[in-house]
Amino acid sequence: DSEVDGGDAQKSKKDDMLHREIDIDGSTADGLGRILAKGTITIAYCSTTGTCEGFAKKLHKEILDRSARNYKVVQLIQVSEVDWWDELLNNEGDADDGGSGGPPVLLFILPTWTDGTLPPNSQNLLQSLSEISTDWRVAPE
Repeated sequence: DSEVDGGDAQKSKKDDMLHREIDIDGSTADGLGRILAKGTITIAYCSTTGTCEGFAKKLHKEILDRSARNYKVVQLIQVSEVDWWDELLNNEGDADDGGSGGPPVLLFILPTWTDGTLPPNSQNLLQSLSEISTDWRVAPE
């Protein structure tokens, strides 16, 4: 019985966290939460051979298993499935809505491909970052 109770306690901690995994077509029953929302950890990956995808899934599981305090949402998404321009610049008040939780965390798991460049399926991220770097809303350092 004590083993069962311990398992139930572990399960209840994990139940407090919202798990989102965006599948290959970008759809999920819960939908993608705002990447820059408080209390959100987002793991964005791109993979050509499956190595980065496997690592991203292991990292996602590890974060869920450790029940990171102050984080209610842990998302796993493919880089190619996100409109990075919208997510990084158009907060629409979601990023700092006064809600609870820690600051947003965005982790990229990206492979190098052909002399250290990123693969073709990550071009939307590269293009968005290039355009954002010259956007007037982004303060230069």
